[in-house]
Amino acid sequence: YTVPEENNQLWGYCHHAQDINGCAFENGGCSDLCFNTPIGVRCGCPDFIQLQKDGKTCRKDPCAINNGGCHETCLLSEGGAVCGCKPWYKLNPDGVSCSESEQFLIGANKSTIFNLSVDSDPGALKVLMKDVGTTIGVAYSHKKQTIFWTDSAHDAIFSANFDGSNKKIIVSEGIKSPDCIAYDWVSDLIFW
Repeated sequence: YTVPEENNQLWGYCHHAQDINGCAFENGGCSDLCFNTPIGVRCGCPDFIQLQKDGKTCRKDPCAINNGGCHETCLLSEGGAVCGCKPWYKLNPDGVSCSESEQFLIGANKSTIFNLSVDSDPGALKVLMKDVGTTIGVAYSHKKQTIFWTDSAHDAIFSANFDGSNKKIIVSEGIKSPDCIAYDWVSDLIFW
C-alpha cells in the first residue's frame, strides 16, 4: 500500500488481501485447511479435528467422536484417547468401562504400612511399604492416591504414592513425637 503525495492530493493503490492467494505458498503455513480472508490467511481443520494453539496445526481429537469409546471420561493424550473414571471408580481391564473401586482399610504396624481388603478377599493383607520408621498414624487420599503417615522415630510426617513411590518428608520442623494423623479430602489438609 503506497500513497504518493502529488499537488496536495493523495493517490494510492491498495492490494486487498483477497487479491493475494496466501494459501498458494506452502499452504499458508497451515497443516490442513487454508482459507484466504480479508485480514490474511486463516488455518482450519476437518470435522472432529482440533486446531492447536499455534493456529496452524491440526490434531485429531478422538474424544470428539462417541466420547472416544469411553463410558465415562475421555482424556486426550499424546498417543490418542485414554479413558478415565469418576472419583471412587476404577477403569476395568477392557480400558473403556468403569466400576466401583475396591474397598479397603489402610493400617500400620510400626515399620510396615498395609491395606486390608474388605471386598474381593476379605481379610487379605497386602504390604504397601516396609521400613517406614516407627509408624503410628496413617491417612489416605483416594483422589491423589497418596498415603500420609507419622514417624515418631524421625519426628516427621511422610507421604508417598499408593504404590510406594515418591516417598518424601512433608513436615519435619516443629513436630515432636507425632502419632495420630487425619486427611481432610474436602479442603486437602492434613491434621496431626
